[in-house]
Amino acid sequence: MKNKTVGYAAYVFSFTWAIIGWASIMFPMPESQQLELGLWRFIFTTGGVLLVLLTSCLIFPNFAATQLIKASETSIESVAEGVAPILIDGCFQEYEGDDERLAALMNKWEDFGREAYSQIALRINLMDDAAAEIAIYGRLHLVPELSKRVWRKQRDITSIQRSGLVLFTSVLVLYPHTNDPQIRDLFRPANDRIRALGKAVQASANRMIALLKTGVNSPSISEADDDLHVEVQRCIEAMRDLQDRITDEFVTNPNRHGDASANMKLFHAAYALSYFATCWEKLENVLMGERVPCGSYATRQGTICIDYSPISLFE
Repeated sequence: MKNKTVGYAAYVFSFTWAIIGWASIMFPMPESQQLELGLWRFIFTTGGVLLVLLTSCLIFPNFAATQLIKASETSIESVAEGVAPILIDGCFQEYEGDDERLAALMNKWEDFGREAYSQIALRINLMDDAAAEIAIYGRLHLVPELSKRVWRKQRDITSIQRSGLVLFTSVLVLYPHTNDPQIRDLFRPANDRIRALGKAVQASANRMIALLKTGVNSPSISEADDDLHVEVQRCIEAMRDLQDRITDEFVTNPNRHGDASANMKLFHAAYALSYFATCWEKLENVLMGERVPCGSYATRQGTICIDYSPISLFE
């Protein structure tokens, strides 16, 4: 048959009929005996299915869903360790000279990208097995609710990895222009907001990692961790102001001296940072399952998730 699903079902039906119904045709028996035989077949079939399920739980206790949680934990931790120090601006102070810092930034960028896509591939390989476990064992309460939530939110975890890589690339491209006085003047008003966002991302990552390790939200988490949502809004607002200043400078002084590409790279970095902040906030919202984005900011910034996609940034 052309339809593989229907074809498979037809084969299974024919085999099942041959095993169960063929004997009744070849060896006729009273109706009471047929019912008794059917009952025994039902008992043995059900018992065999339950035996296989319980045996597989004992022989293969390390569920793919559990491995998916660990892989997701590693992915979130990797993004926080790769991106947050750049936002806080404290990861390259030990290097002397711009050349050494640029080389160190390049090495970290390569390692971050390699780890991100290897982790994405690992989670993709675990997705099918985890889905089967959730479908089969979920009704028996052998798979925790956290596993189901993590499985459903893999797209959001991938988004912070990709947006983090886009942001890292933007920083790498912009770095040679950091000593340009015009770039410093444009960027200076946003420095505090970016550092505050980096610290909020670190705190948010610690909270999500603790959730994935323990399976419960820790009651000891202070209200300071809610600063992520506030800092995301403030940082996006600062990036909008930065983009407006760049645009106004181009409009008012199109024949100015200096490297015009530097302003475009800074404009791109502002988009990348806004998109990363939005993706990170969304992941925490859906993973923690207890907070929603502030509606007062959604109207003004509602197009960020569409306009700041990684694909559009590179096309």
